Amino acid sequence: MPLLTASTPRKTRTSLLASAPPPPSSPLAFLLSLAPPPSVSSPLLLLLEALLLPLIISRVAYTEIDWRAYMQEVAGYVGGERDYRELRGDTGPLVYPAGFLYVYRVLRSACGGDGSDVRLAQHIFAGVYLLNAAVLHRVYRLCLAPEPSPSSNFLYLAAISLLSLSKRLHSIYVLRCFNDTVSTLLLNASLLLFLTPMKHRNHAASLAYSLSVSVKMNTLLYAPAVLLHYLQTSSLPSTLLSLSICALVQLLLGFPFLSTFPLSYLRKAFELDRVFAYEWTVNWRFLPEATFVSKPWALLLLSLHLLSLALLIRKYYKAAPLLPSSSSRTPNPLYVSLLLFSCNFLGIAFSRTLHYQFLAWFHDSLPLLLLAGYAPLSSASPSPASLLLGAAAAALTMGAIEYSFLVYPSTNLSSAVLQIANLVVLVGIFRADVPKPFLKKAAAKRA
Repeated sequence: MPLLTASTPRKTRTSLLASAPPPPSSPLAFLLSLAPPPSVSSPLLLLLEALLLPLIISRVAYTEIDWRAYMQEVAGYVGGERDYRELRGDTGPLVYPAGFLYVYRVLRSACGGDGSDVRLAQHIFAGVYLLNAAVLHRVYRLCLAPEPSPSSNFLYLAAISLLSLSKRLHSIYVLRCFNDTVSTLLLNASLLLFLTPMKHRNHAASLAYSLSVSVKMNTLLYAPAVLLHYLQTSSLPSTLLSLSICALVQLLLGFPFLSTFPLSYLRKAFELDRVFAYEWTVNWRFLPEATFVSKPWALLLLSLHLLSLALLIRKYYKAAPLLPSSSSRTPNPLYVSLLLFSCNFLGIAFSRTLHYQFLAWFHDSLPLLLLAGYAPLSSASPSPASLLLGAAAAALTMGAIEYSFLVYPSTNLSSAVLQIANLVVLVGIFRADVPKPFLKKAAAKRA
């Protein structure tokens, strides 16, 4: 802004003062105004992560859990085995779809030819972490800060900071090299494609989404929301094409196994009735083991999941008509992200078990779900106090979830804390306002 001096003409001084941003009206407003814009906060946080990850790899001991088993399963495939019942490692039989084998075959070849160069694998997964973070930063910017303002800058900074603060998540990526991370990256890439204003966004997103399912099938939890998104943004032919892309990816990747031992592949790669070991549960430790593995308990959780899913779909179903004749309107990124993230979290909340690496399934969605539930995102002029309280609620809830996933082995207390935190997220999902499903033309051009 030009300096005002005594020699400045009065008319000029008046116009300059009128164009200057008003000073913060309160200490809380001043605090919010300190948040840098996304163009500064996002690169800065990514740079800090890029510096932190090599330090973690060099100073924290690698823990062998599944990597050796992954390499053994890939070795069986490379050796010509196509019967999924015979593909196994130290941890048991292979239980992931074919995309997993192709991804980890590439990693096996890159890491010493037999997967023995674990340190290199860790650095590759550091890259996976950073790429996933960059994708999420873009998604959150589209949702929370499409236009810079003190409130949107603050919400964006709070959200991406919370994304970066999980010790357990860093461990899952660079100290364990779990396939959950690759599946999560592909899932978030599909979400970003859904939000990108381009002609065939749903078709491109369908490809990425199906690839995610092919690495680990937990992302099927998003499927009901993905289908509703197709129906609300696409014509019937376009919706059928998106569904066909999803199916075709699975058929092509699974062809070597479907054409030889189809039942074996379908039974093991998509093992829907799998019963997990009680010793690894993070979320239901306070239950007796007999209850944990019982059929009635599984049916109760399934019923609650389906009921909550029906309520969620009903909530979002009313927002837009199905099968529009034209798909020229640009979907609202906040609407789409909340729909998909909420749908996935319902599956998490009523899951029969959560293992430590399963945090990667839903951690990325928590800041948005909690801010939408407890901060006034839909308000045109939210008060600084309400924004700070919403961010504090998000931080406390995510802190409780992080605590539960850091306690090993899990205890009655850590599982109870996790369930309380999950309940807070669930309440937030259903108390949050449903955003407008489509952007106005001016906003769509800016996106």
